[in-house]
Amino acid sequence: MIEKVKSSVLFILIMNSLLLTWLLIFHSPNNSTVSLSEYLPRITFGSESEIQQIIKPTKIIYHLGENRHSLSTPGMESYQKIELDMNHWAFYDFYLVYYGVDWREMIEDKNGIEIIFPHSLSASLLSSMFKVTNTSNKLDSINRIWLSVDNVDNVRAYFISDEEDKVFVSQTSISSQKLTQYTAYSFNQKKYAYYWSSKNETSFIKQTYYLPKEDLEMKLYRQTYNPVSVGDFIQLLFIDPIMVRKVYEQNNNQNVIYTDGTRSIQYYPNEKYIRYYQPVSDNETEIDINKDAFAAIRFVNHHGGWDGNYYLDKINKMDGASRTAYLFRQYIDGYPIIKNESNYGMIQMQVKDGIINQFQRSMLLLDKSVEVKRVEVMKDIELIQLLEQRNISMGDIKNIELGYKIIETHELLNFTPYWQILLSSDLTIEIPAYESVVHEFGLE
Repeated sequence: MIEKVKSSVLFILIMNSLLLTWLLIFHSPNNSTVSLSEYLPRITFGSESEIQQIIKPTKIIYHLGENRHSLSTPGMESYQKIELDMNHWAFYDFYLVYYGVDWREMIEDKNGIEIIFPHSLSASLLSSMFKVTNTSNKLDSINRIWLSVDNVDNVRAYFISDEEDKVFVSQTSISSQKLTQYTAYSFNQKKYAYYWSSKNETSFIKQTYYLPKEDLEMKLYRQTYNPVSVGDFIQLLFIDPIMVRKVYEQNNNQNVIYTDGTRSIQYYPNEKYIRYYQPVSDNETEIDINKDAFAAIRFVNHHGGWDGNYYLDKINKMDGASRTAYLFRQYIDGYPIIKNESNYGMIQMQVKDGIINQFQRSMLLLDKSVEVKRVEVMKDIELIQLLEQRNISMGDIKNIELGYKIIETHELLNFTPYWQILLSSDLTIEIPAYESVVHEFGLE
């Protein structure tokens, strides 16, 4: 008898609890501020990241004297050893120089390292990685930091803006002994040769790119994938998913638009990516790139996460608007994913005053690796010969980069090493980085 009473009381308590929960959700006087998606299981595609993990150099070039050079990328042991020290580096007493830098001597004769970012960074973003004391000079668009020893055995730091053709020199806390230790990390690595960029004709700064002189090994990946549903993105990106309705774009019925009347998602089923739009006010405000970069990274953290190793690749101020566009690019084994139809490996955003105006990412998530194969990419001489056969002059080349091109076959994503070659006409061409790529994927 007592047990039956206990069971009845417990049942009544549970029912009361459920009723009260329902009333709180649907009849709260503040229900206009409640996100229904908060009560649903949180969808994640990957992990959260701190700004220091997203905004970082993507290359370190080692200058070893006697025209010897090496290179490391994120994930390599030599890169990681230097990265551990970066937040302890201090730079101060900046001054601008317009002449007196012997670039050939810096490259060929002096020991040093170049820290290379994929895009120009402001002083505030640089300060998130290093201790930068700068009161008089404007470090607006720095994309390289070159550490080199001067004639009296002091380390000088060259903050280089290729975009503005400016060089700031500073003193640094890094000793010549420490710099020697950094260069020593690369002694057993593959050696590279440098080549002058075609952009050097009228500029003070002489830019270079580097190609491997020795056999360089990369991995070829074949992986299955799972598409993220539009419903998952609706749950992630809308405050109240129940209010979202589907409409069709007038000019192309294949692209579907979902909206709650304010925000919208445009879904591209053929290319397998989505574009999210949230209106922002048109009032002109001063752009705060540091604040907006934090907002962009935080938005991805809270809306699915990072499904791989992503680094900030580009920052562009939008013409005629106080908005900033950010491109975050995924890297595999230290090499960037080349732009592709599905936008896989690319997260693009527009931000204004810390508010996300537009957000775009692929709907594909990698599942499991089907095959991993090691291949040897072309050395510099082999690549140059191939370019000559295609009537491409070395004098017309701005830059050459190794990356991963995505080739989709039989519901698999094939990550294939390719050379990306930027010409002086700003045309980019892509060339397979190893000879058998055509046969590997049946692309004849």
